[in-house]
Amino acid sequence: MKITYVIMFLSVSSALIPLVTPLVRKGKIENQMRTVIWLVAIALCCDVLSIYLGRSSVNTYPIGNLYLTIQFFMLYFLFYLHFEKSKILRVIFIASIIFYFLNFFFIQGPNVLNSFSNAAGGLILIGISLYYLYSLLHELPTLHIYRLPLLWVTFAILLYYAGTFFIFLFNNFFDGETKETYIVVWAFHNILNISKNILFAVAVWQSYHKTT
Repeated sequence: MKITYVIMFLSVSSALIPLVTPLVRKGKIENQMRTVIWLVAIALCCDVLSIYLGRSSVNTYPIGNLYLTIQFFMLYFLFYLHFEKSKILRVIFIASIIFYFLNFFFIQGPNVLNSFSNAAGGLILIGISLYYLYSLLHELPTLHIYRLPLLWVTFAILLYYAGTFFIFLFNNFFDGETKETYIVVWAFHNILNISKNILFAVAVWQSYHKTT
């Protein structure tokens, strides 16, 4: 079996890490982290469905576009609540909905990766994540900031979206290159996805710790 297929399998399976974490801890977690768990569960379902349909040579880009859209808005919603529904974040949220909708149906369409909206969404989440880190340094809400669940979600966002920014932006260009090049590029994406899910698991774990 090629290493790229092993990485793909590990990427899909890594979603089980944050999903199993609440079962291991056997306790109540914060509502914010419930959003993360739902997000990972949706990711697992979409990945399994994409693999199944891909074997039948069915275009799976609509599924990928739908998931990446859901991921952006669910992660954005975490910060929206944290910053107490800031008016600026509300405006960005509405503008993002409009842009994602137009890009999905009218600009790039559902049958190719929506690179424009995913790249823009990544920049927005990176910007908000950096602002969150700045606010932590400025306010110092707790002595042990590593116990803040949202901090680990922030790390996951920065790692994943910074690493995949050019993959999303130039995916349709890579798609026109050799199959080997395309596979290697998305193998790198899968490695980042594994790292993201591990950090999500840490966030869920710390959420339980904070609750108890």
